[in-house]
Amino acid sequence: MKPEPKDLSHYFSELTKARVPSDLKKYYEVFSREGMGNLAGGLPTPNYFPFRTLEATVLTASGLDSSAKSDESRHRQIEVPNRSDEANVLRKVDVSTALQYGTAEGYPSLRHWVRYITRHVVHGHIPYKKGPEVIMTCGNTDGFNKVLQTFTDEWIDGRSPTAERPAILAEAFSYPGALQTALARGMQVVSVDIDECGIVPDALDHVLANWNWNLGRRPHLLYTVAVGQNPTGSVVPTQRKKQIYEICTKYDVIIIEDEPYWFLQYPNAQELNLDSNDDFVMEGDSVRSDSKSGSFPFLQRLAKSYLSIDVEGRVVRLDSFSKTMAPGCRLGWITAQKAIIEKLVLITETSTQQPSGFVQSMVAQLLTGGKKDSDAWNIDGWIQWCENLCNAYQKRMEQMCGILDSGRVNVTTDSHKLSEWSVVRSSAMYDFKWPSGGMFVWVKMNYPTHPLFDEVGEEKLAEALWKYLVEKPYMVAVAPGAMFGSTNSIKKEDGFRYFRLCFAAVEESELRGITRRFCDGVREFWGLKKLPDQESVKLDAFLEPIN
Repeated sequence: MKPEPKDLSHYFSELTKARVPSDLKKYYEVFSREGMGNLAGGLPTPNYFPFRTLEATVLTASGLDSSAKSDESRHRQIEVPNRSDEANVLRKVDVSTALQYGTAEGYPSLRHWVRYITRHVVHGHIPYKKGPEVIMTCGNTDGFNKVLQTFTDEWIDGRSPTAERPAILAEAFSYPGALQTALARGMQVVSVDIDECGIVPDALDHVLANWNWNLGRRPHLLYTVAVGQNPTGSVVPTQRKKQIYEICTKYDVIIIEDEPYWFLQYPNAQELNLDSNDDFVMEGDSVRSDSKSGSFPFLQRLAKSYLSIDVEGRVVRLDSFSKTMAPGCRLGWITAQKAIIEKLVLITETSTQQPSGFVQSMVAQLLTGGKKDSDAWNIDGWIQWCENLCNAYQKRMEQMCGILDSGRVNVTTDSHKLSEWSVVRSSAMYDFKWPSGGMFVWVKMNYPTHPLFDEVGEEKLAEALWKYLVEKPYMVAVAPGAMFGSTNSIKKEDGFRYFRLCFAAVEESELRGITRRFCDGVREFWGLKKLPDQESVKLDAFLEPIN
């Protein structure tokens, strides 16, 4: 028998505890009853909406497959009708309902579809009683902000007691947008060491076991991107997830699993990292027994979520359509135990209310087809789309990494005019791991091999190299590693050694050439006998948060 999810209400913020259901929203169920004459709700009539239908040309579910016979066969038209005569609200998609006020959980047909694939297809057999619930969000940034509101109170330096300051655990290098959301609430970000497999369990246990209570409350939240980690591209193996989960259970920590890159996993990268740690490939990581995933070989090869081992209901998972459809959709969802979702609903009722009806209805029409569209993607099509998308990004990743691999070694020749012998030396200018997921390659520069290392040091070389690359003839912008440091000390002491390269942003036809320009620029920089004058290029202007 599955256990009941753990009661985590002792972590609810004071504001969360004070929230009550919206007086207006609780009447919506009554309004929607068939035959009900609604004189109570302040709902504008759909007859006066200026939008009559919503139409779009979309790719088919197989549209990214390079073997498609023709460009014409890769596209189709979809239309959200003005009104649908579908009686079942869980299948209904039309303009009249999508653009009307709705419930905080999300547009019913889309939320129902997301809930089903979450519970029965992608993350089946979640091991606590009755399983999780879902709520739609305006993307993972919105979702993360609401999760922080649920579990933390704002802390103001100089006004709030130090003993009450909340803290959140994060990977040593992490997505800066999330960390800034936490910092704005007065939270302390606590760094945890990582390696090529993600968070190091012993390091996590050490931080929690040796917490300095003079700094404030011990962290009760862990923020982690376990698949395609931003910026490192790592995927946490299942066995390590279990170790991390056990530590979080021991110290009563809630895991916030942010997974925008979930479907972008590249298992073959493990074979290409020949010198990787033995822990990098975990037996069983690509074998899943979820109830429906067995029908989809693509799902079977994906690493498991923390949800799959969540016996206590302490995992809050953030998903998004930003990387699988488009960032501008601002559409995602949160998966968590019911008691947590209920609090998130209350937060949503008095903030965003729900994501855009335009976006929800178009995505619902694409995925479910409403009543009449038999060519909708449905679950099979969605999985096919994600598999083709993964293959497309994997191809880009392999192109970039292949060029980086061939260009990483610098060869120099030393000869003496009185000798007929020459000494050939080779050294790696940088190192990297082929990413196991996501959109990024994390490159570590080996500045001690630069001829000017003893004279100017690593930090000056790092700044000079970035400026050198963005100028002609190379014109390549890479993200300095310092911007991803989860604490100021990491930014200063280690961040300058890294660059993050994204293989997703530029046109595929340009990727090889730009990557070669990066390699050429680094090699030429390693041949410099003197640093160039670079006063015209300001690095500080580039060190702003990016995605």
